[in-house]
Amino acid sequence: MIPSAAPSTGAGALLERNAELSMLAESLEALPPGRELAMAYANLASTHSSAGRGEEAVRWAGRALELAERQDATEIVVDALTTIGACQFEGEEKLERSLDLARRAGLVEQVGRTYLVLLGTAVAARLGLAGQEQTSAG
Repeated sequence: MIPSAAPSTGAGALLERNAELSMLAESLEALPPGRELAMAYANLASTHSSAGRGEEAVRWAGRALELAERQDATEIVVDALTTIGACQFEGEEKLERSLDLARRAGLVEQVGRTYLVLLGTAVAARLGLAGQEQTSAG
C-alpha cells in the first residue's frame, strides 16, 4: 500500500515524509511502471508543494501526470493537475481540467481540493500576490 501525502506539521516532518516517498519511488521504479509509481510521484509532488518547493512539486506532478494518463488513473491525473495548477502562475487551465475530470469521475474530495486551490488562487490575485509562486496544493 502506498502512503498518502497526508498533511504534516513542521519542516522536519515534511523532510522525513519526502525521504520516505523518495525511497518508495526508487523501489517502484525498478518494477514496470504502474499506478503505484504514479501515486508515489503525486505524493512527492504534494509534499514538495507543502514545503514551499513549487518547482520540484511541478516536476514530480508532471511525472505523475504522464504516467497516470498512460495508466488511465483518473484520480492520480486529477491530483497531479491540481498540484501543478496550484504551483504555477496562471495555472487555472490545469485546475479547470482537474475540476472537470474530478466531477465526471465522482471524486468528491478532489473536487473540494480543486475548489480550495481555485479560491486560493483568486484570493492571491485579489491581494496582488499572483506573481509569486503558489504552493498551497495541500
